[in-house]
Amino acid sequence: MIDDALNHERIITVEDATRHGGAGTLMVSAVRSRAQELNRPFPMTRILGVPRAYLEHHKPDELLAEIGLDPEGLAGAFERLLEGKPEYPRVVPEAPRPNFS
Repeated sequence: MIDDALNHERIITVEDATRHGGAGTLMVSAVRSRAQELNRPFPMTRILGVPRAYLEHHKPDELLAEIGLDPEGLAGAFERLLEGKPEYPRVVPEAPRPNFS
């Protein structure tokens, strides 16, 4: 699968959990390493998933829409990737930080 990925210009993964440190991260890392080994170009990649951020509690459909993982958000991400446009993560608030003073 990794070698096959090098035959494509673009790769997108959609995580069922956090986009950091999941299967998408593992795949992109493996593809990058293999591309370097073979001196091949590295495909444009996107890893979609839940950001590491504080998210307000909502109904699942509302939460998925907020983080761009609903059908419309996914379609938009696919279009931006196909058009070669950069993918900027949605702005989501950071988790509250404790004040230990």
